[in-house]
Amino acid sequence: MFLGQYGERVNLTRAGQIAIKHILMDHLARIERDELHIPVRLYPGDSHTIVLDARLAFGRPVIARRGISTATIVDRVNAGETEEEIAKDYGLDCQEVKDALVYEQAA
Repeated sequence: MFLGQYGERVNLTRAGQIAIKHILMDHLARIERDELHIPVRLYPGDSHTIVLDARLAFGRPVIARRGISTATIVDRVNAGETEEEIAKDYGLDCQEVKDALVYEQAA
């Protein structure tokens, strides 16, 4: 839990340590909220290619623009298909396929 105090973020869970404000704000910017300010989407990477949304694929990571599961992309690469073939089949950019692979390797 954090509290804004004197332009800083105070971490209330760790004996009042000062958290690095810009890092915290960068992470919070990855959360998309609805009109009631309830978190609805999380973009785990900087590119916003991959999204976690409870309304899509039961919250599993998907490619944001098309809703294709990152696990599906990895399964097809593991089956021997090229990134270009997969991108063409799903109407994706090759970079989106690469981002899905990187996400799955990091997860």
